[in-house]
Amino acid sequence: WNKGKGGRRKAEGRQKEGRRKAEGRQKEGRRKAEGRQKEGRRKAEGRQKEGRRKAEGRQKEGRRKAEGRQKEGRRKAEGRQKEGRRKAEGRQKEGRRKAEGRQKEGRRKAEGRQKEGRRKAEGRQKEGRRKAEGRQKEGRRKAEGRQKEGRRKAEGRQKEGRRKAEGRQKEGRRKAEGRQKEGRRKAEGRQKEGRRKAEGRQKEGRRKAEGRQKEGRRKAEGRQKEGRRKAEGRQKEGRRKAEGRQKEGKKKAKRRQKEGKKKEKRKK
Repeated sequence: WNKGKGGRRKAEGRQKEGRRKAEGRQKEGRRKAEGRQKEGRRKAEGRQKEGRRKAEGRQKEGRRKAEGRQKEGRRKAEGRQKEGRRKAEGRQKEGRRKAEGRQKEGRRKAEGRQKEGRRKAEGRQKEGRRKAEGRQKEGRRKAEGRQKEGRRKAEGRQKEGRRKAEGRQKEGRRKAEGRQKEGRRKAEGRQKEGRRKAEGRQKEGRRKAEGRQKEGRRKAEGRQKEGRRKAEGRQKEGRRKAEGRQKEGKKKAKRRQKEGKKKEKRKK
């Protein structure tokens, strides 16, 4: 029924749309005709008498064509309205027929689903009971197996623990003896190394002492040579300065003599 109502509503909408378009076409025809008339009048005013006569003929022809277009528009609009009403009625009938068919099909499918649901529910119940019994049997079997396996593993762990404990004891004794031997060997090695290092330090001390003595003698000899060289240099410098002072004294004496001679000449 909803689809039927929708069909009628759509049909009415199409009718209204047809009428609106027909009116729009009529208005458009009238507007165009008026425009052509105005254009004809404007041109007719600018022409001579022959032009006015032709303009009047064109106006008459325009009015005739406009009336023809209006009549044609009205005829087509009426035809579209009739066709719209006929199609709307057909769609309503088809909608009612399909709705009834869907209702019948829905009732038939619902009954089939109910029967199928009951059949499946009974099958699931039977399957559930069968699986529950199987799970109970399997659980009892696995529990017994786990108990047996647990006892077997416990005995194995006890045996393995005793075996490992005996092995650890033997390994401990072997390692203790090895550590003792290694300790004695390392102690002897440390003693030998200590004696070797002490002898090396003594040799190194004697070598360094001899080197220091040689270095001391070398430095003393160098200081003596440096002292002699500096003393000689000071002596040379003293002699040079003394000679310079003597030369300067001689020059000054000569200047004084010349100066005295000049003064004596001036006195004379």
